[in-house]
Amino acid sequence: MMVMVFMVMMVMKRGDRVVFAQVPLLKSQLEALKRRADVSTTKDALQAAVDHYLRCPATEAPEHDGEEDEKEW
Repeated sequence: MMVMVFMVMMVMKRGDRVVFAQVPLLKSQLEALKRRADVSTTKDALQAAVDHYLRCPATEAPEHDGEEDEKEW
């Protein structure tokens, strides 16, 4: 059985800059994402997934209590 991996490019706009990101996905994952987002293109499916992740309350980070400084990596 052969597993196909796609390198997917997506564009996200942050401020004035456009950032290009790549992620390897199984073909089955990409097709499932397209069905779930009800879109036909890879770009639209990935954009819908990113938009959902950024807006979904279930993905919110825990509250920061201020005791530890955030580190910039």
